[in-house]
Amino acid sequence: QRAGKPAMATEELLRGRAFDSRDDADRPGRVIVGSRLAEQFWPGEDPIGKRLYPWERATDPVEVVGVVADVRERHPEIEASHMIYLPLAEFPFWSPMHVVARTAVDPAVATTSVRGALERIAPDLALADAGPLDGLRTASLAPRRLQTGLLATFAVLALVLATIGIYGVVSSTVAQQQGEIGVRLAMGASPRTVGRLVLRRTGTWIAVGTLIGLGGALALRRVLEGMLFGVTASDPLTLGAAVALLGLAALAATVEPAWRAARTDPLRSLRAD
Repeated sequence: QRAGKPAMATEELLRGRAFDSRDDADRPGRVIVGSRLAEQFWPGEDPIGKRLYPWERATDPVEVVGVVADVRERHPEIEASHMIYLPLAEFPFWSPMHVVARTAVDPAVATTSVRGALERIAPDLALADAGPLDGLRTASLAPRRLQTGLLATFAVLALVLATIGIYGVVSSTVAQQQGEIGVRLAMGASPRTVGRLVLRRTGTWIAVGTLIGLGGALALRRVLEGMLFGVTASDPLTLGAAVALLGLAALAATVEPAWRAARTDPLRSLRAD
């Protein structure tokens, strides 16, 4: 037995057909299902023509005539449920009802037209609310957009501060190693070798810090999962991009100190030491 929800299928049609004049109270027993339900109960099979019980305690099975793409009908953060769509002509008593109208004109003009059509067809019906779908979607995403926008702002600030901090630490470390650098240059080390030495030492600490940060991000993924949909908090592509960005920023902060170390005058360094 399957639970169902009365509605007309307005989502993308993947298989079969949509409801039409063949589906009414005189010819009952036809439904359209969501792709998630079809995949779970008939994996690898064509669900068209399959039969199921649309809700608990249903006495007669119904036939699947179409499959549509899943939608997150409660909230974008909530996974799509197992959807079963029933023809309105067969089940006209369900309430409340959501009607979706497609239009190529201004939504405000279309809303007026829809209100007028509903008043002519069924003057006893009350239209609770009407507006463009983009407005409803924007309103549902507004809290998360605010939160993610603040997080993105703080993340950019953290990246800038981390880059400045790394630059300062590396510059200070290079300054403390002027004597060693001068000895290496005086012993015949090339400027390129000295520059590679500074980059290698800094790169080691950057790698260690990146691993620690990656471990912290994975440990805190449960906190972020409640703010994401369509992607997991441990998405490899996202984590890889973040690691690459932070790593490049850290390496960029070491280029100038390494270049300055490679151009150090060995005699001046030895006198300073």
